[in-house]
Amino acid sequence: MIKILQYIPGFSFGGIETFILNINKELYKECKFIYVVEKNIDEESKKLIKEYNADIIKVPNMTKDGLFKHIKELNAIFKKNRFDVVHIHATDPRFILTILAKIYKVKKIIYHVHTLRPSKESVPRKFIRYLNIKLSNTLMACSRQSAESMYKKYSEKAIIINTGIDYDKFKFNQEDRKTIRNQLNLNCDDFLIGTVGRIEKVKNQMFLLQIMNNIVSKNNKIKLLIIGSGQEEDTLKKYVNENGLTESIIFLGKVNDVFRYYSAMDLFCFPSLYEGFGIALLEAQANGLICLASKNVPQQTNITGNVVFMGINTEDLKEWEREILKGLKLNRNRIIEIESKEYEIKNNAQTLLNIYKK
Repeated sequence: MIKILQYIPGFSFGGIETFILNINKELYKECKFIYVVEKNIDEESKKLIKEYNADIIKVPNMTKDGLFKHIKELNAIFKKNRFDVVHIHATDPRFILTILAKIYKVKKIIYHVHTLRPSKESVPRKFIRYLNIKLSNTLMACSRQSAESMYKKYSEKAIIINTGIDYDKFKFNQEDRKTIRNQLNLNCDDFLIGTVGRIEKVKNQMFLLQIMNNIVSKNNKIKLLIIGSGQEEDTLKKYVNENGLTESIIFLGKVNDVFRYYSAMDLFCFPSLYEGFGIALLEAQANGLICLASKNVPQQTNITGNVVFMGINTEDLKEWEREILKGLKLNRNRIIEIESKEYEIKNNAQTLLNIYKK
């Protein structure tokens, strides 16, 4: 069995975590995953990790707990385990893992980026990325756009691992639609817009609230469902309260059966400031939803032709509003068969397994 250290700072509600758990589910018979995290992990994720024959180890946070404690714990992990692969999912500027993997002569050191380079970046962050690139022997990215942004002149060396989902799991389900809409106290004629992701500035949920602030006076049957949690949650809720939108906005928090909630939606919105890929767009399309997305989301996510890409500046608010109102008039068949298997999780998992084995 291949022993793999999977590093991610913490299991919050996000696409990277979903991707890793999906891969783990497919490969647990061939691979032993050991997750190394620096932040707390929710109980449901712990339960899933155990089901998939994996272990999880929490180490001191390099920033909050100090570099020495961080190094000491990581070194102890490498002493205790002989890893075949170290797979680093690059989110925070970390470099100790790649150094230790090199010292302990790990055969396969993977540095995997899942986003784009921010417009403003400090010199230390740039140096840490360069160090990780040079110490790793396998570069990965979630999209060609992500590889070119994060790796620059090294981007041609990067292996693109498509972010995959289980298409069947996300198919439209009429019973789920009835059940979830009842739970949310929605009327049969309410039009539900949905968005899924961490509530952070980069996901730009505030843009949707601004749209709702303009649109509910024209049609109070339009509701917005926000699934996820994060640092910007209090800011969004304050805006909702101050603008009298409490009857129109539903904050659901984190859910582990998100696939059921897509069936309750009538339209999906994804206004991110930037994305390496955007797994929620795949999930929404698999459910048969029309999707409105930021132009900053890679256009390769449009696997059904049902995604409309638009700007996210203040002057673009009216265009989003028009598209939402246009969606009210649509009466589409929600049963859709995605022909392309490029983003099917089983195929992605097999690709990764072949890389792990080399």
